[in-house]
Amino acid sequence: MSLCNHTQREIFFKFCYFGPQGSGKSTILDHFCRKLDRHHRSELVVTENTESLRIDSGQMHGYRTQLDLVAVDSDTPDISDLLSGTDGIIFVADSTPDQLIENIEAQQIMRQTLEQLGYDPDALPCVYQFNKRDLHHAIAPHQLDEALGIKSGTILTCGLSGYEVFAGLDQLTQIVLKNFCSRAVIDRATHTTKEDGQTSSSDVALSR
Repeated sequence: MSLCNHTQREIFFKFCYFGPQGSGKSTILDHFCRKLDRHHRSELVVTENTESLRIDSGQMHGYRTQLDLVAVDSDTPDISDLLSGTDGIIFVADSTPDQLIENIEAQQIMRQTLEQLGYDPDALPCVYQFNKRDLHHAIAPHQLDEALGIKSGTILTCGLSGYEVFAGLDQLTQIVLKNFCSRAVIDRATHTTKEDGQTSSSDVALSR
């Protein structure tokens, strides 16, 4: 859920890197941490079940935009808590030849959990990255597309080298920011400013 801090003029978005264990989600976040200037990111936070990183994505309409990136394994015990409040998902599929079933199961878990949280899995912004494309005999992209029911827009990546890992983040960011701006226009049109200390349009936090 996107959150606005109007006092500090900041907007926070949560993106989850989701996929089967070992698909390369943490490696991708580590690459971001190594490549981005430390003034534009937090330190990588590592806990027992996940890793997270905050990135400063620049200015939008006078607000500083912050992206909270969270790596989520499909078999983690607190998956619902980690996916809760997300504004978008980057599904990181493992291209290792024997991981096709694991990718399918991870996608099923993702969709089921999102439904339980009240999301529409087909409406929530989601970008697919097929990681580990440097492997010999990697699963063919068209096989992953067919197995996961993806028609277009997948990104081929290599977390170790960093090949195209920023592309998925850029694509998801553009989709989410576009949706956010559309909602902001609607909110400004439907909420009128109130006096006597009541809530005004500038105090309304936008949510999914």
